[in-house]
Amino acid sequence: MKKTWRGLMAGLLGISMLLGSLGSVSAAATPKDIQGHWAQKQLQSWLDKGYLGGYPDGTVKPNKAITRGEYVALINRLFGFTETASISFTDVKSTNWVYSEVAKAVKAGYIGGYENNTFRANNPLTRQEAAVIAAKVLKLSTSSTTLKFKDSAQVAAWAKGAVVAAADKKIINGYPDGTFGPKRSLTRAEAVGIISNSVVYKPSGTGGVTPTPAPTATPAP
Repeated sequence: MKKTWRGLMAGLLGISMLLGSLGSVSAAATPKDIQGHWAQKQLQSWLDKGYLGGYPDGTVKPNKAITRGEYVALINRLFGFTETASISFTDVKSTNWVYSEVAKAVKAGYIGGYENNTFRANNPLTRQEAAVIAAKVLKLSTSSTTLKFKDSAQVAAWAKGAVVAAADKKIINGYPDGTFGPKRSLTRAEAVGIISNSVVYKPSGTGGVTPTPAPTATPAP
């Protein structure tokens, strides 16, 4: 029981740091670890508006990998997904904070589980997975699979159309060296950038809050 309670509290603390208080609109102090960061402007904007929370030590950890559970929670809140589906993933217990977020994501149809009926909420989200989510949420055409990145061969077949669509609309940018990094873990800063870029194409009627989009600088490898 104690382990379950500690796990639940840790999860809630993590997601509260990620989402922050959506009701806050006052300017927040600039955390020391985003000063000079390529995504400083967007991160600061999200902090000011309460879309993103920091850690107790005053940092944001922009380069920390974001998990699948944290990412769907952000998508759900910012796109206004509230309806839930019945889920039975073996690794997502009803007592876990992420349970309702996963149920919303499955209902919205932009993410699913793995072949062995797991969701792996604590696994880092990859860049190609983020592209697939963007394509599904925004209902982008994924018919073209012609990639122009140097590491295009590393993009999974199931993600190629989505990567092309997301890259064409500059929702997800490549790196200065011409690569996409499909299997690289998505960072918190990249997540903020992708979602900010995505809201420009947000389908009408999805509700949620709408961050003011800003051009996304390309992160250094």
